[in-house]
Order: sequence, then structure tokens, then C-alpha cells
Amino acid sequence: PGTESGNNLFTRDDVQIAPNPVSSVMSIRIQNVKQSEAVTMSVLSLSGVSIKTIKTNNSLTEVDLSSLKPGAYILQTRADGQVINKQFIKL
Repeated sequence: PGTESGNNLFTRDDVQIAPNPVSSVMSIRIQNVKQSEAVTMSVLSLSGVSIKTIKTNNSLTEVDLSSLKPGAYILQTRADGQVINKQFIKL
């Protein structure tokens, strides 16, 4: 009792980024999304300005972030009607 089975909601734990901090290429692993569902990822400044947008159907995506200036950023992931934000540091 108290546990939900079959919960297929896309949650924060379904987006994994590595390495963090990142110097050049970041790997983004996305789980618990329907195969047919396109995933949109955006790199945002902390003020919410979109810097880079990536669309994928793959569960593992590598993104070259070497052109970003050092600092803190947000990776915003949209899938299944959900929006997940994760902060990362660019060295």
C-alpha cells in the first residue's frame, strides 16, 4: 500500500546528465519516455534565455557545449507533456 505501480510519468530522475561540471561534451540519458515521443532539450542561461535547442528520439544524446562560456546553465527537457529542468556547470 502507498506505492504506485505502473507510474509512467516522466520525472526529474528520468533525465541524467554527465559529467557535471562539463568542459566540452555532455551525455544526456533520458528514460521512461515513449519511443515515438520526440524529446526537446534546451540549454538555457540562468535568466531563461535559450542558447541551444536539440530534438531527439534517442535515449542517449551527446551535446557539444564547448562553445559555451564558463558558468551555470539549465538543461530544460520536454517530453510527455512534462518539463524537467536540471542545472549544470560549464567549466
